[in-house]
Amino acid sequence: MTSPYEPPSAELGVQPKRRDAADLILRIASVAMSLITAGGITLVVPQFKPVIQGFGDDLPLLTQLVADYTFLVWLLPILTLAVALAWPKPRQRFHLSIVCGFVLSGITWALMIYAMYLPIFNMAAEV
Repeated sequence: MTSPYEPPSAELGVQPKRRDAADLILRIASVAMSLITAGGITLVVPQFKPVIQGFGDDLPLLTQLVADYTFLVWLLPILTLAVALAWPKPRQRFHLSIVCGFVLSGITWALMIYAMYLPIFNMAAEV
């Protein structure tokens, strides 16, 4: 029997390498997802601009903001990369980088699609 007053023989805080590899893969995937989101939205929204402006009516505020400030979507990959690399607490860093990359990308896509179709919804409501 070992003495309870001796320090433990196993080192604490050492994670298996398999876990580190999975963390790295998920962080890279979250940054890639946010880059795909930013690139896709940057390519898609300008295609909708002439169509939406051709309706002739005043555009809803959300649609106008999305059409005019599409470049701001590039803050998403910057935010995801900053969280993945520089968040002070490593465990929170992992979870927040996944939230930034995947969850915020999904929300961004949904918001952009809604904003682009909002004038069409308004026209249908008037009929």
